Amino acid sequence: MDDLRKHLIAASAGPESRSIGKMELCQAPLLGGLAIGWRCVFRTEPLLTHFDDDPEKDTVDRLFTSALQATADFVQGRTVRDLDGLIEAMDGMSSRTIKRGQKVARATYELLLGIRYALEGDGVMAASSSATAIMLSMGDVPRRPDEEMSDVAKVLSGQSRDIGPNLMRDVVADDYENLAKLGLGAFPELGKPIVPTASGPLGPFWPDGAPDWYPT
Repeated sequence: MDDLRKHLIAASAGPESRSIGKMELCQAPLLGGLAIGWRCVFRTEPLLTHFDDDPEKDTVDRLFTSALQATADFVQGRTVRDLDGLIEAMDGMSSRTIKRGQKVARATYELLLGIRYALEGDGVMAASSSATAIMLSMGDVPRRPDEEMSDVAKVLSGQSRDIGPNLMRDVVADDYENLAKLGLGAFPELGKPIVPTASGPLGPFWPDGAPDWYPT
């Protein structure tokens, strides 16, 4: 059984992935780094779910949406209103109301901290917050085929390769490489504004197709 388990995991692993962290983001303009962090959180946003009887569901969803919108506005050069209030609200949000996606919610909070650090001129901490947002949001992505799938044939055929974090690392690395080609500035500058959505210069969120867990 152990040998079968190892074979299934190996079959789903795919090629070795690239990782983007603080070191890499300390070579990018701050707005660009935050844009990459935003795209990573936006990709994993569908994983955020609530308990059925959660009375704070609508409040949490509005807060999460406001935080994502604030980050998108900032990287596009727009003013973010009441940033401190939004940070305080996100920090005070109880994780007990969230059934799944607690790390995604915390990642969104890190993006807001990144905005604060960028405005304060602390490039290292801004890059660190963006990197932390990437790492946290990846932490909620389904990781192993034996955790998410019971169909052995699907695993052996390679159809489940995209359920783990490898695909996430690869699309984030693509974002980073695309950003570097744009020449929007250098660390620790803010850099030029950038549209972080799929219609912007960083391209589609899932160039090779969305993973199994992502709603289409």
